Order: sequence, then structure tokens, then C-alpha cells
Amino acid sequence: MAFSDKSKELRGEKKITQAQLAQAINLSRSCISMIEIGKNEPTATTLIAYAKYFGVSADYLLGLEDDFGVKEAEKSLRAYDQHELTDRQQVDLLKMYKLLTEIQKAQVFGYVLALLEEAGVNVKSVLGH
Repeated sequence: MAFSDKSKELRGEKKITQAQLAQAINLSRSCISMIEIGKNEPTATTLIAYAKYFGVSADYLLGLEDDFGVKEAEKSLRAYDQHELTDRQQVDLLKMYKLLTEIQKAQVFGYVLALLEEAGVNVKSVLGH
């Protein structure tokens, strides 16, 4: 959900107008309006003001976590946990990997590490190092 939608939703839950929100977080009503119609993106200061006023995290406002504080990247990893590779898929994957050159293998390894780090996975703990 876009920030503009989150703003409208949170205002609706509190049953306040754009003018009331603007006054509460020290912005103009037109600034709130422009954010809510998607013409403007919030500044960092505005994002912090929203988070404090509504009692939510900036990550939630930006769509990086759900209502329960679960990071979207973690959800993706959990989805993979539920879709474990079959024995046959593991064998096939290993066969394909073995066909790669050493440089390609290094590239694949680097790419997988980057994906995991981006998702916030502690690779060393997963591998037991």
C-alpha cells in the first residue's frame, strides 16, 4: 500500500480531517492533500511526524512491514521455507551448478549472498560458521 493510502487509512481510523492532521503534525492542509493524492512524497521529517502521531513505525508507513511489524523481506523468506526443494530438485540444481565455470559459480554464490543480506539474513548463522 502506498504512503498516500496509508495516510488516508490512518486518518480514517482516527476520524480526523486533513486539516486536523495538518495542525497536529505542523504541516499545511494542502501538503497533506498533495501527499494523499500522490502528488508529493513525504519528507523524512514528515514521515517521522506521521509515525509519532499515529504510533506506527516508518517502515509500516513505507510499506516495508505489515500491521504486526513483520518485515516484508522476512515474509518472502518464510514463503521459501514452506516450499522446500524436493530431493530431485536439489539433485537437478546441483547438476546444473556443476556445469558452470568457476567464474559463473562465484557469480551465483555472490548473487545469493547479496539476496540474503538484502533480506536481512545472517548467513553465517544459517551456515553454522
